[in-house]
Amino acid sequence: YSRYLVQQMGIKPEQSCFHSQIRKENLDNHEIIVVVDDCIGSGQQIRDFWNSPEMTTIREAAKLKGIKCFYLALVGFKDNIDHLKASFNDLEIVVCDLLMNKHRVFSIESIYWDSDEELEEAKKYFSTLEKERGMPMYGYRDLDFAVIIHRNIPDWSLPIFWKKITDWNVLLPRK
Repeated sequence: YSRYLVQQMGIKPEQSCFHSQIRKENLDNHEIIVVVDDCIGSGQQIRDFWNSPEMTTIREAAKLKGIKCFYLALVGFKDNIDHLKASFNDLEIVVCDLLMNKHRVFSIESIYWDSDEELEEAKKYFSTLEKERGMPMYGYRDLDFAVIIHRNIPDWSLPIFWKKITDWNVLLPRK
């Protein structure tokens, strides 16, 4: 997304870099750090990233210098975002489009089914696919969204869209 920000959004190249290029010694000329990501599902990726030794050093330096840190995602699961916000007092998480339990395909609150019977029928169908074809019913961390993002599909979306198994054509391969 760093390249996209420069090429499409007019951000100056010196104001944008990949997260692996952030250095403690380069923070003097900055007031904010904005990490841009496509999505937040389980939240594990951001936890691993923000708690990594490299980012812990950056976090500590940013705090000493009064630099505010943001994590911007296009889409994310509200329940897990709430947990992340409670875990990180030095990171403001901003998500453009929040997914709720009603957006989960197999949730009792799901907006995708006209009746409880239709939901149960879908669950039986997906369960059969899992048993007979080895197609998991749920994505990463038992999430069940039907989300596709520009040129990518998160692993917490339904595997039926992206999982490579024998005699199955994926809708969109994962990157």
